[in-house]
Amino acid sequence: MYEYDPKLPKQRERILLFAFLFFAAILFAVSAMPGVAFPALYQLISVLLLVGVVMLVSRCMLRRFVYRVEPREGAQPQDPCDLVITEYYGNHASVVCRISVADIENITRLTHENSKEVSAMLRQQRVYHYTALLWSDQIYLLTVRDEDEVFYIRILADNTLLSVLKSHKQQEMS
Repeated sequence: MYEYDPKLPKQRERILLFAFLFFAAILFAVSAMPGVAFPALYQLISVLLLVGVVMLVSRCMLRRFVYRVEPREGAQPQDPCDLVITEYYGNHASVVCRISVADIENITRLTHENSKEVSAMLRQQRVYHYTALLWSDQIYLLTVRDEDEVFYIRILADNTLLSVLKSHKQQEMS
């Protein structure tokens, strides 16, 4: 039905990555200078920055998610569609999430203004992050009810994906 494959440049993530690398190299060089007090402290901070580099590369730079709304296999035309999220990590692809669009209760756009309210709401809740970006204007939080359980999913979405999700949800209500 509809597939959204965000191919965003990840500029903020790259800048953060290179900043971590730069400061790690500077701190390591400073620790090698003769007469520097506490060189082990500089080396420790440098190693922590390099751990941050590895985490950024593995979480953001090598990963990508594709969001697809499609009918279930063998389903009738009146049956609800599924939201299928596929994760691409290097050359490996795997479906990480498949939920019925009918189970989505609410779609909330994550902004700087509502970040405190949303983080307070998400405390002690199950949240699945299916985005490869740290910051974006297109991140949405889906509230999903599966029988008696409520959980949350963070996704990237464009206007078309949002309208497809909302239109299928409205079809279920009518």
